Amino acid sequence: MELSCKQQGKKSTAKRRLAVVVLILASSFVCVIAINYYKLIRERLNVSICNSNLKQLANGLHVYQLDLKDGENESSRHFPSFQELVEYGVLDNDTLRELEYCPKTHTKYIYVQYERAVNPDSAAARNTPVLFDSVIGCHKHRNANFFGVGTENSWTLIAFEAGQVSVVENLICFKDIYDKYAPFMSKDDAVVLRKCCEAADNK
Repeated sequence: MELSCKQQGKKSTAKRRLAVVVLILASSFVCVIAINYYKLIRERLNVSICNSNLKQLANGLHVYQLDLKDGENESSRHFPSFQELVEYGVLDNDTLRELEYCPKTHTKYIYVQYERAVNPDSAAARNTPVLFDSVIGCHKHRNANFFGVGTENSWTLIAFEAGQVSVVENLICFKDIYDKYAPFMSKDDAVVLRKCCEAADNK
């Protein structure tokens, strides 16, 4: 039995409405995936820039110390301020401004100035934090699936006296940095790191 014109019109309208609903759902799904991947890519870019900044600043300390070692008395060597790196010609002001801020938080990295000379060849150098993110856990790492959805961990980037940069997951406060690395450091250095971490936690 053939459908009347009115019934055919209703059926056609229902199909169009269903098509519109499916299109809206599909568009929403694609948008969610795109947003998740955009956040993921942006975060990975921030981590990459942060990693590069910390490495360059740490390398600047090494260059400064090596030059002093070759040209001046050993007793004058120390952990320089960033401005000293500029004054000594290791960095220029524009480069320093680019390097000293975390791209995620737009705040300066925390720099631990120990009361001695930089010694990247010491046994403790690989476990002596010198620079780290000024906001604990500011970077986020997501173990994402195809849809950009997954578990998320907080990352804190730390540059060490030996020059390497490490990612430490799920720290709660700056004191966690002290607790993690103080056992491998000298007592004097551990005191300086503790004071620095306490000051950061109290801000």
